[in-house]
Amino acid sequence: MDLSEVQLNLGYWFRNEDLLVEALTHSSCLNEPKMGLEKSNEALAWLGDAVVYWVYSEALYDPKLSKDTLTEERKEFINECFQAGEARRLGLDRALKMPEGQERQGGRDNLSNLHTVYEAVVGAVYLDQGIDEVKKFLLGKL
Repeated sequence: MDLSEVQLNLGYWFRNEDLLVEALTHSSCLNEPKMGLEKSNEALAWLGDAVVYWVYSEALYDPKLSKDTLTEERKEFINECFQAGEARRLGLDRALKMPEGQERQGGRDNLSNLHTVYEAVVGAVYLDQGIDEVKKFLLGKL
């Protein structure tokens, strides 16, 4: 899948496509010099995790609700299964860059890989154009 198709699926066009390439790069690619990739998606996923948490927390916040109720509502969006499903829906499973061995081992269906690429894309959107664009990207699903 080329970057234009990925961006079309995301409904988001990157100013800096290098961020998207990084977001789509599984860490095992760094062990394959022939792939020519220098950065994996792990740092972007770390950032994306924090951004996802904050955006959904802010969107769901209601002072009339208990902390436990708010936490339960947030869990709907901040969990591996939901985010892996979003990654599949957006075609990130097909766009994820990984070595053949990782792919043969089911890497495109691995929940952790899908969860990571989803969060990495969120982190990339945040770095590319900021929190308002992330909110549009994430909250269109509420």
